Amino acid sequence: MYFKNNTGDESLDHWREMLANLFIADLTQSKHIRVLSEEKLFNILTQINQTEAKTYSSEVLNQVAAQGRVDHILQGAYAKAGDEFRINVILQNAETLENISSETISGKGEQGIFSMVDELTRRIKKNFALSPEEITDDIDKNVGIVTTSSPEAYRFYIEGIKHDTKGEYRKVIENMQKAVEIDPGFASAYLA
Repeated sequence: MYFKNNTGDESLDHWREMLANLFIADLTQSKHIRVLSEEKLFNILTQINQTEAKTYSSEVLNQVAAQGRVDHILQGAYAKAGDEFRINVILQNAETLENISSETISGKGEQGIFSMVDELTRRIKKNFALSPEEITDDIDKNVGIVTTSSPEAYRFYIEGIKHDTKGEYRKVIENMQKAVEIDPGFASAYLA
């Protein structure tokens, strides 16, 4: 799910969607976990008119779980104090909405968010019924390598995706070009 901005700073709202998409990208690498795509999540939230929601009711979570046919829901929030970011995630059983796990991590600056996502992803994976061999054998590249390590480039990429779902293709191209200018190795932005 999109994350809750607990910073009190609306200029950091872009991290709501960006964090969700970074976790999707990081968890999708797994050979053993099926993850709802960012596009499918966005489409479901659009259908139930929840793309701009700051928090989600249990009814909304149940709708997303049913339409996405998922067994688990990952929700999260982030806060900021000075230059330090803090991310909290909760993994829930999609049917009962009972908490399975709660994890928190802190780091310096927006650049540090990518490594925090990597660490939280490793912790989250431990809550699935994976054997030690499956965990060891699983693909787990750093999310900054899979996507980009630039928060600014990733922000343009996310904006481009939003325009794509609306059919605003010129704006998609503009945003993806800006993302690639910042990070020429950002393959997903280049492909889009």
